[in-house]
Amino acid sequence: MAEVKTVEQVRIKVAEKLQKRWLDLKSIKGWLKGYKGIPQEAQEEIAQQIQALFAEYGLRPDLNHIVILGDRPYVTREGLLYYARKSGELTSIRVELLERGKGYCIVKATVYTKDGGIFEALGDASESNTNRMVSPHLIRMAETRAINRALREAFPIGLCSYEELSETDVSEREEGGAPGKPAKVEGSSQGKNKTNGSEKMISDSQLKYIWRLAKEVWEGVPQEEIDATLHELVEREFEKQSLKELTSREASQLIDILKDLKNKSGEDNFQFD
Repeated sequence: MAEVKTVEQVRIKVAEKLQKRWLDLKSIKGWLKGYKGIPQEAQEEIAQQIQALFAEYGLRPDLNHIVILGDRPYVTREGLLYYARKSGELTSIRVELLERGKGYCIVKATVYTKDGGIFEALGDASESNTNRMVSPHLIRMAETRAINRALREAFPIGLCSYEELSETDVSEREEGGAPGKPAKVEGSSQGKNKTNGSEKMISDSQLKYIWRLAKEVWEGVPQEEIDATLHELVEREFEKQSLKELTSREASQLIDILKDLKNKSGEDNFQFD
């Protein structure tokens, strides 16, 4: 296992690698090759779009700011909120349930910005434009759609949001992958107590403990930076793209690394600017 670095060294390394990965078309195209559901002929254009979205807005598909569906990228709620907060111009978001009936609802969202801007949008959800997993939660989906639309008005980035798509839209745009789902990394492992060959995969309790330790190590750091730093640790130490790809043994090693980082952080009194 590689030597444990200080918190500041890890943070600097993360920033350098992110710049290299998401501004380099070759690296982006290499990342896209691991995905199902993306037509080969569309990969060049998608790679250029991902590069531009990171350069201008800081959006990253590995943090679920963007999902790839068929031959185009879509921004997610996480991506819109990340960009709005990063801009420093977002003041608040208010939502109001306007109408609720049998099998449908309508929500209004209002986004307020520091320059006095007020941006309103409606979001609707019904049993006919959501899938069966979402349909029991129509108010929540209508709220998400309303917020996304209002955020896109206040902080335009030129993309439709994934959550605004209806089930029919998703199915029509999906090519080569499972209908109704964004492109996924091949070979990814998810779920409790799954195995990789003969090895047991990371457990839910290990996953929760890792996130708790990470928040303690980087206390006061924005969640997006914690996500990025943890992602870098996992990739550097274990050559995995996600925490959920770790085995139980690797998860235990990562916990030890985080404990060491926590001790170093306390001893050396490192602080983020």
